[in-house]
Amino acid sequence: MGVYIAFALLFNTVALAEGAQIAMDIEISNSPLYFDQLFINPDDAELQEGIFLITPFPGETRNITVYADIRDKNGFTDIKGVYLVFNGTNISMQQKFVGDVEMGFYEAIVLLPFYYKPGNDTLRIIAEDSGGAVVEGLININVVPVVSLSLDTTTLSLQGTTLEPLIIQGDEDVMTPSSPTLKNTGNVPLQVQLKGNDFFDGAMRIEAAAWLASLNSEGFNGSSIRLDYLYQDMNVVLKPNETLPLWLQLDTAEGIASGHYLGNISIAGVAS
Repeated sequence: MGVYIAFALLFNTVALAEGAQIAMDIEISNSPLYFDQLFINPDDAELQEGIFLITPFPGETRNITVYADIRDKNGFTDIKGVYLVFNGTNISMQQKFVGDVEMGFYEAIVLLPFYYKPGNDTLRIIAEDSGGAVVEGLININVVPVVSLSLDTTTLSLQGTTLEPLIIQGDEDVMTPSSPTLKNTGNVPLQVQLKGNDFFDGAMRIEAAAWLASLNSEGFNGSSIRLDYLYQDMNVVLKPNETLPLWLQLDTAEGIASGHYLGNISIAGVAS
């Protein structure tokens, strides 16, 4: 790829008589250590115009494999260490195999959480040899925005009498499907929206407006909305990796005949 050359120009500014000359010392250092190639596994990132695009996996940590091909004119055995810096963490790169007598191939796995902030970022790779020569290279990346919202259940049942409001109580534990929990499994803040439809048991009907919904740890002591056939904002912004309990209440004040009613409540997340 080339030779790393550092120039140091050392001189003092002086007042010169006409025809006088400047004495200048020039120091040129030729580093034996340099990067031949830096790249990311094509299965983990798409290269576009010199930037690697990385799309996080919703709700999961993604493994990103980074490679560095490094040459040392004194031989690959002279390479003392290689490490990668990302998100404030130093990750040691391991030598996987060698090419010729000068080249070593190094690899590291970067763990990218699903909630990592979208936008441009860099991976810094630093190599050092036994003689103290140090080189640094950069890989430019762009983390793609991901909108993803999860609910820890797809089916809920509600039993009771029609003499009092019927409540489904949510919590913040995604492992308790009977107590619904919303989680932002993407990397951008989300405005949560809900809508409902009518519930039916044969010809008997419960209108969507009979349902109240709330998204906070205080249940219906906090803000709530009455469901409609169209999506409504819950006035709640769910941050990446944040969870909130979903509370639902069926208002029976208007009188509901006993029965086995079926219907749907839909939830959406809109990038905020």
